[in-house]
Amino acid sequence: MKNSGRFLIILYQLMLVTVLAACSDDPALHIYQRAEELLSKGDYIKAIKNYQIIVEKHPGSQFASQAQYKTGRIYNLYMHNDNEAVRSYERLMLMYPYSTEVFSARKDMAEIYNRQGNYQKAISEYQWLTENSSGYGREQFHYEIAMCYLKLSDTAQTRIELQELTKNYPFSDLAPKIYYQIANTYYLEGKLNDAIKAYDYVIRNYPEDAFAAEAKLGKAVCLEETDNLNGALKLYKEVADRYTNKEAVWERIRSIEARLK
Repeated sequence: MKNSGRFLIILYQLMLVTVLAACSDDPALHIYQRAEELLSKGDYIKAIKNYQIIVEKHPGSQFASQAQYKTGRIYNLYMHNDNEAVRSYERLMLMYPYSTEVFSARKDMAEIYNRQGNYQKAISEYQWLTENSSGYGREQFHYEIAMCYLKLSDTAQTRIELQELTKNYPFSDLAPKIYYQIANTYYLEGKLNDAIKAYDYVIRNYPEDAFAAEAKLGKAVCLEETDNLNGALKLYKEVADRYTNKEAVWERIRSIEARLK
């Protein structure tokens, strides 16, 4: 066992030396290091220029795909130039379609499109991410698809996506939020009885979760709209001190109390 352990250590050291030697032989190494230094100092324009020198003059470098991704990342995070960020990411996908950076680029693009309100394009990117990821990441991307449909006012498709999530991930950490959003789709469609049942599911099954309070508030709104003022008042009072916008809830309480007098 001891000899085996020594062999593995020696093998690892040889591999590390090989990797470092390969990096040191890469003509783009020093340019990449310079670009990283400029990025750390906040000199974004010069950093981009150096990253692009790598892509243009050393497209076969092991640093090239990273350089192209970081170009888009700078435009996205630091310069807030969505158009240039997307162009950079698209160039990355065109030039280095199998690089590990493509996944991060498409995630960034999905967030950009979502932020811009271009929900159809965001859905397309999230769909690709869903198909090319696993575990919590896949679940989260699928949830984002549902939320994009909700922003498009397509409540029926939103509910389809959310219900699919409940089937695929029955013990998900996102479950309270997912079921809460399902209830919201019924409310937005004016199906108040269905919404109340869906809110009750959240309240009953996730009583300690923050979305239980949200569900109580949603149910209270439904009860108020169906003229069940006493039921609504009871729920409003239960969540008044737990809800972020306390004054808004107390305003509803005062309004109902005035109506009941």
